[in-house]
Amino acid sequence: FPAAPFMGTMQYRHQLAGRFAAKANDPVKNLQIEDNSTSGDQPPVGPGEELWHHYCKQMPNDYPGAPLGLIYASLDMHTIAGPGNATSTPVTVEGDRRFDARRQELFSIASLQKECPIHPVPSENVTDYVLDLSERVWAIFDNNQLICLDNRIGETVPDSANNDWYEFAPAQLPWEKSETLLCVQKVGSSIYVSADNSGVYTLDAAHGVILQDLRASDWKRIELPPDSDQPDQFKKIIAIEYWKTDKGELVAMLHKDSLSVFDGQTLRPMAVPKRSYTCMVMDRNHNLWLGSMQGLLYLTPGEEVKTISGRSNNFNSERVITMAAAPDDAKYPFVIAVAVDEQAREESGTMKFFRSADTPPALFRGRDNPHRLRVVNSGAKDSQVMLFDGEKWEPMFRPGVTAMMFDQSFLWVSTSCRVMRLYLPVVVQSY
Repeated sequence: FPAAPFMGTMQYRHQLAGRFAAKANDPVKNLQIEDNSTSGDQPPVGPGEELWHHYCKQMPNDYPGAPLGLIYASLDMHTIAGPGNATSTPVTVEGDRRFDARRQELFSIASLQKECPIHPVPSENVTDYVLDLSERVWAIFDNNQLICLDNRIGETVPDSANNDWYEFAPAQLPWEKSETLLCVQKVGSSIYVSADNSGVYTLDAAHGVILQDLRASDWKRIELPPDSDQPDQFKKIIAIEYWKTDKGELVAMLHKDSLSVFDGQTLRPMAVPKRSYTCMVMDRNHNLWLGSMQGLLYLTPGEEVKTISGRSNNFNSERVITMAAAPDDAKYPFVIAVAVDEQAREESGTMKFFRSADTPPALFRGRDNPHRLRVVNSGAKDSQVMLFDGEKWEPMFRPGVTAMMFDQSFLWVSTSCRVMRLYLPVVVQSY
């Protein structure tokens, strides 16, 4: 949306919408709807035009022609004044302060920008991240640096000045400073970190930890008895997942070519095909899904292995790059999303990064509405996202998806060059 940055600084509450094909569902006619597609309104399924909208309480009809430092607004956003409407919006100047006719103080848009919840990222090289029960972000940067986005106690409005990336000192962490970290995951209230050579560490009740007071001894290294015949099985684990089985709760640990489960005392290998595995998730039916460069499979809660034939289910490729599982309270029927990409290749020296088939889209101004952008994607013949509702697979043609996440109403996907939020209708559409 051309005016999105301007609207964002004005603190309008806005929503991103999905796509629509029928004229009757055009959100321009009704600003309250996001995507009212119904069965039969065929969304685009291949290269071509897709429609994205930026929603707000008031649809702007022009763009600011003056610097943001010369445009003023009240905190309730009922008054906006600038060089373009100085005569229609009376403003009283008293020293350095400005007031509207209601005696509400006005502030420049530039000065309000600091209210936006922006958190500068220390590095763009992000390996993995997860949220703890306090919704603090634990992330791995630059392959070997663990950082947490902390928040101040009592904060009610996000403020970049009060939310800081806390960088742990080497003495606060039990692994070597130079050791590669492969993944970070939350299981229950604990944070799990997999270090390449030294194994898996857990931090219990991580949401309650005061980061400045954290000590290396607070981390527990998962290890087997000294007389075990598999002492190194906790090394080089690329994914960790909670798994609820018929026999009890387990922690599933995905190796590059195999799978093990840990019950708190015993590490047990699972009889799965030897493949080059890439990702792992548990769906809301407690099936444990494993993606690999050679295809897709899942284990039932009874630990039975089921192999999915991608070609038989109209997958474009058997190369599974990433997956996402829908939450229990999802409003759509899908339980899992699987991204495949025939062109994806594992990057040299890494265990879970892949070069994407995605290329930047072409953007064009809408022909019938200046507030609409046409996004023309590249072809997606060798990559797609497959949605599974427990019985059948439905394709969503998206090139080069490398990461995904479901929330209650949407599927978020990221590629090598962009992040998108895709609307999922409650009624399953037939593509």
